[in-house]
Amino acid sequence: MDAKYLVLHGKNELETSRIYKLKSAGAKVYSVNDLRRKDYPEPKGEFYLVYEIEGEAASDFDRLKFNLRELAKFETHRSSAKPFTVTLAELLSSKT
Repeated sequence: MDAKYLVLHGKNELETSRIYKLKSAGAKVYSVNDLRRKDYPEPKGEFYLVYEIEGEAASDFDRLKFNLRELAKFETHRSSAKPFTVTLAELLSSKT
């Protein structure tokens, strides 16, 4: 996967403009112990995928909001926290 952007949303947030440009095209895998050594606050999982970001990219998209419900791979309720991938075209088709 050659991801260029990361879109984030929070609890009960079905529309978001939080989009970030990635520094590198890939995630790094960190263990819970790796995160503890880096003073990450209270890691609970065994392993984590970590992306390095350059910063916010909302201005690259004219601060568009994206309706996550319109993305075929988006799951609701507790499953909404699961990561998934979409093409940039798919993401742009969900703009509000």
